[in-house]
Amino acid sequence: MLKALKNSSALSALAQTSTKAKHSLGRFRRDEEGIAAVEFAILAPMMIALYFGLVEISLFIHADKGVSHATNIAGDLATQLSVIDAADVEDVFSAAIATLALKPEKITLLKGTLLSYEIDGSGNIAEIGKATLGGGVSDVYNPADIGPRLLTAGSGALVAQLEYQYESVTYKFVEPVTNMKEAFVLKPRVSATLPFSTDGTPKTYTCSASASSQKVSCG
Repeated sequence: MLKALKNSSALSALAQTSTKAKHSLGRFRRDEEGIAAVEFAILAPMMIALYFGLVEISLFIHADKGVSHATNIAGDLATQLSVIDAADVEDVFSAAIATLALKPEKITLLKGTLLSYEIDGSGNIAEIGKATLGGGVSDVYNPADIGPRLLTAGSGALVAQLEYQYESVTYKFVEPVTNMKEAFVLKPRVSATLPFSTDGTPKTYTCSASASSQKVSCG
């Protein structure tokens, strides 16, 4: 009988231990302390990457639209003149820089080219004026691409081009350096052609922008 009591006590102790274990396991399953920290540790890297990716893409799109708008402004200002001289070219390129709202250290990353063409009665296209900023854009414009609707006999057209070296802020989501380019072709507004000299002879102006003075000078 003593042996039976011992066995009964052992079974009772085992049952109590099992019950406590079940209660402990139940409390462990119901305990949510620390879950938020674990979830944050898992999601935080993805959220941070998404945030910086959106910032980078937004800056990229803004810069690209800015280059397009600045090129349009440069061409629009130039075509409001009947003759373009060095001072006019400086004003046109300065307006493009102001439109982009470039920081002083970024000004030298902008290049520009103004090209003026005229066509004679035989359909031959001639360059009657050129101005470059920072050495000019990398692409050589083909005047044959202007088309007969803009270049007709005895008339002219102006090509405004800008190229900006956009530098990535993260170097992760876009190329480290992207050359953003834009070109606009416009008709002169107050004259048939737009020469870069008063006597009509072809002339070229070479311009540079200073990061320190933030001014454009042409010669």
